[in-house]
Amino acid sequence: MKRAEINFPRFKVKETLLGKIDDHMIKDVFFINEETGFVAISKDTLMKTTDGCKTFTLMLADTQQPLQVFQFVNKNTGFVIDRNKFIFKTQDGGVSWEKNKINIPGVWLRDIKCLNQDTVFIAAGGNPLMKAGYIIKSTNGGKTWDTTRTKNLLHIFFIDDLTGFACGYDGIIKTVDTGKTWIPFPI
Repeated sequence: MKRAEINFPRFKVKETLLGKIDDHMIKDVFFINEETGFVAISKDTLMKTTDGCKTFTLMLADTQQPLQVFQFVNKNTGFVIDRNKFIFKTQDGGVSWEKNKINIPGVWLRDIKCLNQDTVFIAAGGNPLMKAGYIIKSTNGGKTWDTTRTKNLLHIFFIDDLTGFACGYDGIIKTVDTGKTWIPFPI
């Protein structure tokens, strides 16, 4: 592993570069605990470690489109979204995956936030010239999805089970009722 030190006027940052797995760049990581985690490598492959990154096992490979982002609720339940509007769900720690498509013309699934294994939010948006985006919500673990048209979105984040924020090219929106309503912030 390589280490880099960056000096700022008031603090020092030490950065550890994760490197590569089998010559593939690491794109994203999500850890359940110190031993169990998931790593997206290249653009279309998800790997799992159960021994703190000593070894990795292939969990998901889909060459249709790059994997966009993923999140796990616990060691068994997780969701992955890709650029081709597919949502992958596992309930057995990545051994098997259900694949469903959300087909909204002109947008990509950009970000995901799981409040628990039932309540899942997806931020969807398109290119910067588009003015419309969507909040896509499931309250039954991804069996059905409801959409709310909103600003063109890139990211979504919740600070608790009620309060969440989403942002994109056209600003920020906020919910204080678990996504029933979204309030725009003028920027």
